[in-house]
Amino acid sequence: MSRPLGDAEPLKTTHEDRLGRVVVSGVLFLPFLVNGVSQLLGFEIFYVADPMIQVVWGFLAQLFGGVPLYRQALEHLRHGGNALALWSALLTTAAFLGSLFTALLRPEWGVYFWLSALVTFLYFARRFLLTRRSH
Repeated sequence: MSRPLGDAEPLKTTHEDRLGRVVVSGVLFLPFLVNGVSQLLGFEIFYVADPMIQVVWGFLAQLFGGVPLYRQALEHLRHGGNALALWSALLTTAAFLGSLFTALLRPEWGVYFWLSALVTFLYFARRFLLTRRSH
């Protein structure tokens, strides 16, 4: 019987734990960060604030960050690993699908693609840091 992966237990290094996943998910989160900061400062950058453009960035973040996250969540489910990958995958999926609905049908409600991209980035950054700490 396999044991759950904990923070104190050394992690097995996988392809998703490499720095590349952190960089890719971070770069795809960057436009959402720029949009949030610009809105806090009181102005909008059209090419980042437009909901249809955010659909494209959200789709890219989900494709290049979410798919490896789903793969890792399924692997953890099969082998009794920790639930963080599963919860991260569920949260990023809910944020992405909710944002897709609002962007296409109700743009006045706002979109939350940034949350989906942030969860993916934070998950891979955490995995990368834990893997580096255990080696």
